[in-house]
Amino acid sequence: MDTQHIAQTLETFASRPYALSVSEVVDYTQSDIDTETVRRALANDSRYISLCREKEDWFVPEKTLFLWFVSLNIRMAQAHKARLTERELTRLMNSLRPTGRWEFFSKEALHFGERFGFVGPAWTPAQYCFPLAHILSYLSLFALEDATKLLKSLADIEVRATALNQPLEEALGEALSKLERRLVQVVLAREGFGVERRMTLEEIGSWLGVTRERVRQLEDKARKRFIQRYNRRVFLRAFLCDVMRAEGSLVVVTDSLQASLRRFAAKCAGIPIAELPELKIVILGASSKDVQELGPWEWHPHEVDPESIAKFLDSKGNLCLLANDVKTLAESATQPVWSRVTKAQKVYTVLRHIGRPAHYSEISLVYNSMFPDDPSSERNIHAVLSREQHGMVWIGVKGKFALTEWGYEHPSIPLFDAVAEIVERKFKETGKPVHLTVITGELGKYRKVVSSGSLTFATQLNPGLRRVSSDSFVPKESADAEEEDVSSDKLDKTLRNFEKRNDS
Repeated sequence: MDTQHIAQTLETFASRPYALSVSEVVDYTQSDIDTETVRRALANDSRYISLCREKEDWFVPEKTLFLWFVSLNIRMAQAHKARLTERELTRLMNSLRPTGRWEFFSKEALHFGERFGFVGPAWTPAQYCFPLAHILSYLSLFALEDATKLLKSLADIEVRATALNQPLEEALGEALSKLERRLVQVVLAREGFGVERRMTLEEIGSWLGVTRERVRQLEDKARKRFIQRYNRRVFLRAFLCDVMRAEGSLVVVTDSLQASLRRFAAKCAGIPIAELPELKIVILGASSKDVQELGPWEWHPHEVDPESIAKFLDSKGNLCLLANDVKTLAESATQPVWSRVTKAQKVYTVLRHIGRPAHYSEISLVYNSMFPDDPSSERNIHAVLSREQHGMVWIGVKGKFALTEWGYEHPSIPLFDAVAEIVERKFKETGKPVHLTVITGELGKYRKVVSSGSLTFATQLNPGLRRVSSDSFVPKESADAEEEDVSSDKLDKTLRNFEKRNDS
């Protein structure tokens, strides 16, 4: 009986325009049903979406959450805004509560919105993009009304399933079927459907036996048919459903039929597209002006590194790209550049990617990971590094290299000479043996990095030094002179003693 009572209660709340707490459902039942039983029933009911867990669990009807996202995207489109911080989104989600507020954003609600392209993470952490809002912002007032009706109708699960499962080519075929056969031929050829590539006006004219100008007139006639409100509504519906099916992705790789269909649907729906032929990519909801800074890229480690390009793309306010789209575009932007750069430039980029001084064996390992299509041996990598191009320098430690932009430079003199010079200078200043700690401190003026083993060799085996204690040294010439002075004194004393004995 409890199970039936709970089912009736959940049926009642399924159309509620707000979220509900478990305790509220328990109170509504007016029975002895325990809280955990109600919570499990809500969690297992596909009509409800779990929102968050704070002091208690909250759930929202799936239809209510869908309509909330529709309303949010429409309002953002009208305001020409397509990005929010996590804090802003959390504050807006509080409108789903009849009273009170949530302190934390619901990841469950986010995942639900992501499924339909309503929202998704931006490249920048704790920020979110709204691809549908961005697309809707390009529509006229009448077209936005049509889009609003369409999106609201999709709140019904069965209607949504039918619309989102309809292939894009089938939806586009509905509009094309109302055109004359010759117009359809022109449209398909110009968009590259059923042919190897998009045909020119001259090529289509030769194929159809008409002039280039006649083909242009036919294409213009087809466009005018497309922008009639009924046809545009068909294209808009097909395009919006396609964006939702793609979970808000607006970056299209152009080497597929599906890409041609998406591009064509966008055009017919009145949505701008930006084509990047070098990258073989089309961006939906962007103009050529929006992407004019995106290529062709010239080699520079600050530009061709995918992470740097991603940050640049995410900072472009006139683009609205989800994190995955930014990643795809950034990686594609680097590929044509790397095909033109030298091995030395690649090695430089690898060392910069490591971000610290590194042995050539480690650099080789990372290089082959980053450039699997251009493998290289440790010996070859060492040879490239040793040429010290693009600011790569040997730092004085066996096999280790760094970048001058990090403050490193090639040692001006060998380590043995540097140590001997320090000891000689300090001995002249103080007249006392020079301790190892003094040598270590002074070496910073000659080189940034010195290994302890190398320093031991440079002091203990240095031909210009003599050790006078465990860790103290003097110049060898001074030590030899001191020994000569000591020997002369002994001889003089011996002679004087000898003379005294003879006098007596």
